[in-house]
Amino acid sequence: MTFDKNISLLSILLLFCLCISVHAGHDQLGVQTHYGHKGWEPLSTIKPIKKMGVGWIRDDIFWSSVEKEKGKYQISDYTWKWINEARKNGLKIILILNGGNKLYKDPFDHDGYVKFAKFVAKEMKGHVQALELINEPFGHFRKDAAKLQKGHSKWNGWDPKTKTVDAWVKKYLATMNDMADAINEVAPGEYKVIGLGCAPPLNKHMLKMGVSKHIDGIVLHPYSYTLPPELIPYGDTPNYNSRDGLAVGDKEGNLIAINADLLKTAGPDGPKEIWLTEQGYTTFQPLNNHSHYEGFTESAQAKYAQRRLMECLGTNVRLASWYNFYSKGNRKHNSEDNFGLMRRDGTLKPAYQAIKTVATTMIDWKPENWGTVDVYFVPDRPKVWRSKPAGKAATPAEVRVYKFVNRKNNHHAVAIWSTERAGGDLQPRTADITIKPDFKFSKITLMDMMTEKTTEVKYTTEKGNIKLKQITIPDHPAFLEFQ
Repeated sequence: MTFDKNISLLSILLLFCLCISVHAGHDQLGVQTHYGHKGWEPLSTIKPIKKMGVGWIRDDIFWSSVEKEKGKYQISDYTWKWINEARKNGLKIILILNGGNKLYKDPFDHDGYVKFAKFVAKEMKGHVQALELINEPFGHFRKDAAKLQKGHSKWNGWDPKTKTVDAWVKKYLATMNDMADAINEVAPGEYKVIGLGCAPPLNKHMLKMGVSKHIDGIVLHPYSYTLPPELIPYGDTPNYNSRDGLAVGDKEGNLIAINADLLKTAGPDGPKEIWLTEQGYTTFQPLNNHSHYEGFTESAQAKYAQRRLMECLGTNVRLASWYNFYSKGNRKHNSEDNFGLMRRDGTLKPAYQAIKTVATTMIDWKPENWGTVDVYFVPDRPKVWRSKPAGKAATPAEVRVYKFVNRKNNHHAVAIWSTERAGGDLQPRTADITIKPDFKFSKITLMDMMTEKTTEVKYTTEKGNIKLKQITIPDHPAFLEFQ
């Protein structure tokens, strides 16, 4: 290949970088894969993940696969294969430093884990963008808790009788902190280093106990289990506070309140970002009541995926990763087998397209608190809403409203949806909307993010306020754009 002598190498490099950025997925969205478990998920799923428009995948590297002989470390050829395949397709990687190692008397040996982290950090420079320090430590470090303390250890790490955190929590916190410091020693500034990864109250306990300054992000896995996606089963209530040892968030269990509380607790010297590295809804058909989860319809899974991810984008969550991409199995009555966006036969659930719409639509939008938006539901649900005073704006418990600005064309937009449960037997709610913008525009369009249908919206202007009459507020995001 030859080039015109007037084209500089710098120009070629700039063009190359531009091409990469055009094809990059949304940098705040990702999916969980299982390439790190050899044989679980075929590498062919990389292509549909790329087409979905997300920017990240999250996967494991196991300590036992790297240190097979004590003191000798090597990244396997298979690990390099899936990492290189992801990079070739423009996907960033959250690599979970995970698992125990039976070469050690203590499979979660502190010094062994720190050395493992140090080795991986040196080897993965330029290949991986984030290191997550152990997946859900309440399910790993707690396994050997009996060696550390007397009595039964708790999944939430709190003993209400002694009013202290469990010994396994202190062990994990010390190990995580030293892993982060070791990573910074060999690869300063190379990675986003994220950790904690427990239930919100325990994360808050650990933040109060002291987290390394080299931890960039707080990991949370906010499964809603039986609730709609705006809520998770934690909060500031007497029962929760007694069980968990402290209050977190608000009494309703709003995820956005819990995230804000954790960042406030971290303070100016603590982690600055929220990384929701697992969250999802399973579409299994329950046979009994032994699962923590409800079995949701595929339609509800799709709508709830959009609602959760749009809320993450609206509140500037650093990364929201969906669990998971490829279904683990075919057992229709097994909850774990049915989180996937892709079935085992390669067909796609509706949630795949739902997430794709969010990722591709929102890639150039950022949250911004412009103007004001008030939503007034019409009295269409008399059994539920009759007692509501006329003319009162909707509360967050009824509706979510997030405002955005487009980085490229400076258009403004509102994402809006009803927080009711998806898939009921009632028609979607209707509302009047009053908007006081601080910008100029010539028309308003409304996009239904499930159907992707866009229509122009009629409006009136009154004393600087924009009035929209009888707008449908669905149980999934609608996107009002001011052009």
